[in-house]
Amino acid sequence: MTQPHSHTGASAGASGALEELYSSRPPWDIGRPQPALQALADAGAIRGRVLDVGCGTGEHTLLAAGLGLDATGIDLATNALHTAQGKARSRGLTARFLRHDARELADLSGSFDTVLDSLVFHSFTSEDRAAYLRGLRAVLRPGGRYFMLGFSDRQPGELGRPHKLTAQEIRLAFAEGWCVDSIEPATVASTRHPDGLQGWLVSATTTGFSDVDDAHPAALNEEAAPDVGTPDVGSDMLTAQAHIPTDRASRYLVQLCRHGSQMTGIPGHRPRAHTAGGAPPRIRHVEWSDTCGVLDFGFGQCTLEAGPEGLTLRARADGEEHLGRIQDGIASRIEKIGRRDNLQVTWHRSQAPVTAPDDAPDLAGGPSAARSPLRAHGRTVALSAAALLALAVHLGVGRALADSSWSSWALVTVLGIVAVKAAVMTTVVIRRRKTARARR
Repeated sequence: MTQPHSHTGASAGASGALEELYSSRPPWDIGRPQPALQALADAGAIRGRVLDVGCGTGEHTLLAAGLGLDATGIDLATNALHTAQGKARSRGLTARFLRHDARELADLSGSFDTVLDSLVFHSFTSEDRAAYLRGLRAVLRPGGRYFMLGFSDRQPGELGRPHKLTAQEIRLAFAEGWCVDSIEPATVASTRHPDGLQGWLVSATTTGFSDVDDAHPAALNEEAAPDVGTPDVGSDMLTAQAHIPTDRASRYLVQLCRHGSQMTGIPGHRPRAHTAGGAPPRIRHVEWSDTCGVLDFGFGQCTLEAGPEGLTLRARADGEEHLGRIQDGIASRIEKIGRRDNLQVTWHRSQAPVTAPDDAPDLAGGPSAARSPLRAHGRTVALSAAALLALAVHLGVGRALADSSWSSWALVTVLGIVAVKAAVMTTVVIRRRKTARARR
């Protein structure tokens, strides 16, 4: 909970100022976890390996340790770290406390599932903030959660050095490589303000789609299969995006990610859309919430964001073939689980290695986008053929019954069934064709 403008300073002067602050009790050291972060723990949102940035005297690190989690706290104030270690011993808890600069998180060993930031982010300069965000993406695993408590612009008066954050400012800061799950009003407890201060509680999930050249290798899934390559997160990555209008975006996001988690590490799984000559993408790791999900294929990733306007898909891979495989696999599954709503996935490339001629068909959406209309027409033709076949078979049966000794009511019954089936199938075909035209 050390103020970041101090605890991120690497010079001896900054460290000395920090230790002077902790020679007495600073206002943010309330002797217990901040209520907003305690509520996260009570809700089960703090999971896996936990990193507490700017841990101060260790209340939030020990909060995670008390849940039985692997917890690490970092700070530059040596006396604060000694206090934190003493608290751990007196409470019978196990936690690591390291003297480390928050601007250099990528130098930490290992990776984390959750990062806690209590009153750190809001005091960074723009330069330090950029370094901090790069470090966060480096140490958080794909799908990892970042929880930040900071001062809000709704708080009246001056607060000194800490910068009061606007919701828009937060969203812009986390626009690349993150999915902002929520920005909620929260109270910041302080020994100087009995009623607390107005703040924001931010929840964000890493997506792995930022153009960070120095990403930490530990950010990848440690249990990935050895035959899958690691994505090169650079400017030459190909990207594609699709937006699916639906009022069930969260439901489809969760269904897709659950299916992906079941298929993790199963090389023999082959979606229907794949031909015999094309290997399906192998999923290495899946993380999701109700509003955001990420599927890691090793050679690329796909992130999903559910919002009021629908489901947004973003695919990224290190080559044309890999991107096409991700597009086909995701589109196939989405269209299968969304067949009730007749969902169609049309991809649009954000970056392509070549430009198609003006008179060429628009293939910017990739393989699945090009095949989507053909697939819809194919289904219509197949349904029509099935209807005609069923009609022919039933008429043949009816004629056979008419030529036999069956009574007239049996013939009428069979012909009635034939008529109902034909009407139902015709209605289905007409409705699907109308829906397809409306979407186009």
